[in-house]
Amino acid sequence: MICPRFWSLVAACCFGSLPAFAEVPLRWQWAPGHEPSPIAPKTVVAALPRSNADRLDDATGPQLHLMYVLPSDGVDEQVDTSGRIGTSALAFNRWLLDQTPGRSFRIDTYQGLPDISFYRLSRTDAQLRATGAYVRTEIENELRSAGLIRNDKLYAVYYGGSSNYSCGGGAYPPSVPGNVGAMYLHGEPPGSPRCDGDAPWLLPPRLDIGHDDYYRHAIPGCLDFAASPYLGQDSYQGLWLKGDESGWGVNITHQGTTLFATWFTYDTDGSGMWLVASSVAQTSTGNFSGTLYRTVGPAFSANPFNSITFPANYTTVGTLSFSFTDANAGTMSYTVNGVSQTKAIQRFIYASGGTTCTLGGTQGASPNYQDLWLRSANGTTEAGWGVNIAHQGDILFATWFTYLPGSGSTNKGMWLVMSNGNKTAPGVYAGALQTTTGPAFNAVPFNPNSVTRTTVGTATFTFTDANNGTFSYTVNGTTQSRPIARYVYSSPVTVCQ
Repeated sequence: MICPRFWSLVAACCFGSLPAFAEVPLRWQWAPGHEPSPIAPKTVVAALPRSNADRLDDATGPQLHLMYVLPSDGVDEQVDTSGRIGTSALAFNRWLLDQTPGRSFRIDTYQGLPDISFYRLSRTDAQLRATGAYVRTEIENELRSAGLIRNDKLYAVYYGGSSNYSCGGGAYPPSVPGNVGAMYLHGEPPGSPRCDGDAPWLLPPRLDIGHDDYYRHAIPGCLDFAASPYLGQDSYQGLWLKGDESGWGVNITHQGTTLFATWFTYDTDGSGMWLVASSVAQTSTGNFSGTLYRTVGPAFSANPFNSITFPANYTTVGTLSFSFTDANAGTMSYTVNGVSQTKAIQRFIYASGGTTCTLGGTQGASPNYQDLWLRSANGTTEAGWGVNIAHQGDILFATWFTYLPGSGSTNKGMWLVMSNGNKTAPGVYAGALQTTTGPAFNAVPFNPNSVTRTTVGTATFTFTDANNGTFSYTVNGTTQSRPIARYVYSSPVTVCQ
């Protein structure tokens, strides 16, 4: 039994045990049930232009920074700007999600894309190769001398050079401390295949078989990779749909072990209806359940908007449960007024790369606005209405849950959608507002062709910082503007990139 002294850079094990690029040699041996489809399209991650420095972080906190490093005489294959390193990072993070399950590296990103730094070393490939087992150490030493290493980050280095010792290396504290894990893209360890050739072992690799070494090992006195701050916990925050039933969906906010879900769908008469489950508690890994309510309240245009209260404005209509198989797929089961159904749902991805959401951390220099936004951060001011925002690329998909026009505080719920809120300036997004009608929530089958959309106005979101902004709208001739803030109800909160 080995105490995992290399824990601080076990990152090297994970990214080093997967192919560096999207192409997979046909002669690799895959375990039964894990064979890649020969016709499946390969995911290629979009890439930023080359940078010789670490850009501003999208999120704060410990994270894994990617680097492309060459010896002085190395051939520049531009794997940092072609998307090949980003694709590799996506591959090993998906593998880690499957192995843990639900945990993945907090990869350093800039404006939603992997932040990859480029550096050319001062020594030749032959000079570094001559250091034998210490190629990684020499790489880290020079990167530190160049001021490129921060002690609050780990570095996954794709080294475009060779080694006659191994295919990669990591720190081995306390004897060999460090923050860099390196994969030697052209390594040729003796008695083994080339590092850029076929793999003789069975794929996919397994993470700490038997859990007796470095991951969830329960060895007293030994550090555990499972407790690493460089690993994020999966968050289910975002907009979820059923792929073949366009026209309805559920927005999920995830904080701590509790989900806040708003389900936008249709009543038995086809009119828009939204239901809310504000405390969907975790019952086991990937499973959540809570009470489902329907509310009434003041008209969307009421000024002042008097907060709704429980139980006066709430009607219990049933229950809502989620069971997630991974970060992007699951099932939604519900009972509404005696009708029980289960539907498969998927995270809605409408822009290249979508978003990656994890529990923990804070927004960085380029915030992502995907969250539940209310009139105030604690939800006590103008309680009863809010806006769910999905943020991918430069587009917001916003769902506003509020109430129909009318006097008093018992108006029926109404939801409006801005499905294409384009970025018009830094922190400013605008688009058309629509209302919809469609088949009842319990319709079988649910025919998306029966959904009708009516443009009723426009909406503009202007964010003053990562957590505050202004929501301005015109609906059927009524123009108003209200401050909004990210709603915080538990800890840790979700951070999306």
